[in-house]
Amino acid sequence: MMFSKPAALLLGSVAALSLAACSQPEQTSPTALISTAPFVWPATLRVVGDGYPAAGAPCRRIGETAATVDYLDDSADLVGCPASDQAAIAALGGKSLGQVDGVALISVPRRAPQVAEAEDARLPGTAFNAVASIGCRGPGLPSSGQCKAGVVRRADRSADVTLLLDEGKGRTLSFDAQGQTRDPGARSTMTGEDTVTVTIGQQRYDVPTAFLWGG
Repeated sequence: MMFSKPAALLLGSVAALSLAACSQPEQTSPTALISTAPFVWPATLRVVGDGYPAAGAPCRRIGETAATVDYLDDSADLVGCPASDQAAIAALGGKSLGQVDGVALISVPRRAPQVAEAEDARLPGTAFNAVASIGCRGPGLPSSGQCKAGVVRRADRSADVTLLLDEGKGRTLSFDAQGQTRDPGARSTMTGEDTVTVTIGQQRYDVPTAFLWGG
């Protein structure tokens, strides 16, 4: 079939446009460029708990390591957030201390005031500033899951929690100013924002921070 010259030119233009369209590189959706991989906390930091100020939040309490020893403060929590999450950093309202391996470090003042020994009265007839029940589970502990305990608080926010079992005093748990256990072989984590959980072998103790520090 013969085409007129204008028709042949039109068909040639359409074919050229079709080939050009096919040769264009595939466009990547902007959504595909957004990474959904979870943030990986660097080994240089000691991460405590599963969220700050509450479980599930993107930031974490940070414990003492060689990278953070100069940033610790008895009156504040050292908190780390992914440096890219500016909204989470701003929500903390603390003082920026810089970055370590992609983590922004923030000093967040504690809400509870520091308790001085002179201000925290002893219970009459005891060496304790307070006595209460704490969660306890594991071999040799009450089946109720609760243990009576007494706490001795110090002005530097360190504290000793002693179990008061039926047969007398039991294990004493020692804590530093950040709520970290000092006991060899023990591990402590912050559960939510109001409980320190200590694990020793098969035993677990849940110590409320209000009991540990007062307030």
